[in-house]
Amino acid sequence: METILRRPALRSTVRLAAAPPAAAAMTWPWQPQVQKGMWAKEMLGGVLFAGLAFLLAFNPAALQTRGTPSGNAGNSDAAQAQVPTPQWQVGDRWTVETTSRQIQARHPTGGQQQTQKLQWQFSVAGTDRLADRDCHRVEVTCQAQGQQQPTVTFWVDQKTQVLRQVQTRLPTVGGFRTMTESFDFPDGRQSPVLPALTALPIDLPAFVQGQAKESGKFTYESVSGPAGTKDPGALGFLVEVEQQVAAADAEGVKGLLADDFAKNLEERPVVEVKIHGARRQVRQLWQRGAPWPVYSDNGTTSARLVKVSLKSRTER
Repeated sequence: METILRRPALRSTVRLAAAPPAAAAMTWPWQPQVQKGMWAKEMLGGVLFAGLAFLLAFNPAALQTRGTPSGNAGNSDAAQAQVPTPQWQVGDRWTVETTSRQIQARHPTGGQQQTQKLQWQFSVAGTDRLADRDCHRVEVTCQAQGQQQPTVTFWVDQKTQVLRQVQTRLPTVGGFRTMTESFDFPDGRQSPVLPALTALPIDLPAFVQGQAKESGKFTYESVSGPAGTKDPGALGFLVEVEQQVAAADAEGVKGLLADDFAKNLEERPVVEVKIHGARRQVRQLWQRGAPWPVYSDNGTTSARLVKVSLKSRTER
């Protein structure tokens, strides 16, 4: 059992038990009357992320210890179910409805959950070369009217469909603040990725088509900066996650889906993906022909696919 601190020539990399520090998680409680305060918290989260990263880099004892991760450990359910890999084209669009759970302080019982629904439009806006990889660029905009809202852009590898980079543009007093998180795969093996952003679920699983086992433990590197950066000050975290894949029970998940995706589940079965990290666990439901999970829940925000406009519904 040991903690490993590596210092490559280009940047420092810290091996974590799982996710980057909790302060890096970006959540938006989405109460309009306090949005300015929430945006300020987003910026503070970025500052805390950088500060904690610095401390961890030079104080390895602050990290939890963990043994060497094991290889793929599949099960019979995973062998029978595979996550359908979407194939996007520029111009594809889909709409996701999110429901964020919020804790209201000063409640007699110690806290009360409130919810707020928002709709987000995802658009495959183009393709970019990112760290020597051809990637789809997906732009996400909030459909709420009358408020300045954050915008999110993320890049997904065209070949493997792994998440490569997330960029969040947050409104601030007098302007905007941009925060970027990128991802690399040091062992050359594609991995599920759990970005710091949680208010808008954009977690993606590992699409390991053609292999009998998609379940198991995976490792990726999270970097607080653009992909392919050569900044010596950039700090990367090696993140360990575990993915489980199984066929979903149609009756058990039907109530979670929007009407268009809850029909004929016998003909359009749903695959359940669970991604486990130290900071959070993500549950997703994928359906063949859908460009995005038809349902997801990361413990803070649940989301469901409500509308799709695709140029092509073919899949790999």
